[in-house]
Amino acid sequence: MDNKEIKALIRLLDDPDNAVYDNVSTRLVYAGEDALPLLEASLGLTDNSLLNSRLQAVIEEIQNLEFYKGFEAWLQKDEKALIYGLHFINQLYYPDTDFSSFKAKFDELRRAVWLEMNDNLTGFEAIKTLNYFIFEVHSIIIKTKMDNDISPHFIDALFVEKSASPFAFIGMYAVLAQSLDLPVYPVYLPGLLVMAYENAEIAREAYGKGAGDVLFYINPYDKGAFLGRKALEFVVEKKQIPAEEKHFKTLSNQAFIFYYLKYLKDTNVIGESHAAYSRLVKMLDLLKLRGVS
Repeated sequence: MDNKEIKALIRLLDDPDNAVYDNVSTRLVYAGEDALPLLEASLGLTDNSLLNSRLQAVIEEIQNLEFYKGFEAWLQKDEKALIYGLHFINQLYYPDTDFSSFKAKFDELRRAVWLEMNDNLTGFEAIKTLNYFIFEVHSIIIKTKMDNDISPHFIDALFVEKSASPFAFIGMYAVLAQSLDLPVYPVYLPGLLVMAYENAEIAREAYGKGAGDVLFYINPYDKGAFLGRKALEFVVEKKQIPAEEKHFKTLSNQAFIFYYLKYLKDTNVIGESHAAYSRLVKMLDLLKLRGVS
């Protein structure tokens, strides 16, 4: 659809005949992103409240459809990089942050850590280096007591405020670690998020043939301190967490995004009155359709 046709359709948006409006809006939505620049440029040019409200409705529908299309494309990829999933969640509260800007926040910190890395470091030494830059140099902390401020639940705010909710913090940490080729993944014990460093070969050498893939766990609430399986089991028992064997295993990126979204919904961070609520629910539904729950 060319610009001339799009402009002609926009002029018909305030037609009092609902049948005409339905037809026009459907065609504009079908045009998708190509129609957005002209729709956004037309918004607010006149005092015509009907036209402005209909322009806004069409813009939002196109933006939502493009958002879902992008999220579904990520779900269909063989390699579902965590940073993309986190960007979709970040857009629920920061819709104007594009992926390049989002990634740049990670890249700056990654470069600083990478300069201190070398191939001779053990997994423990590499994580100590990463911890040093996150907790000491950049003074980023995990926030366990949440107030009514929504922003700490999203990564955009983390790099500004230097603190974040467990999900935002662990998402950030895992992305940084994986970008440095460190096999660090989230672990979701009911009510407690930690991380794990996986190396099946060394884990079995250290703990025996029956050991799983996890070499050690990482405690983000204690500046990234290392935890063995027994130490983590002690924490679980002390906190009376109803954990099963499956909970000690690492999450796939899809599963982490699912639990992150579910947390935002269940804790009413993004409640039914929030503009992004429909997107959050749709994202959860798309994940469930793919067997993630």
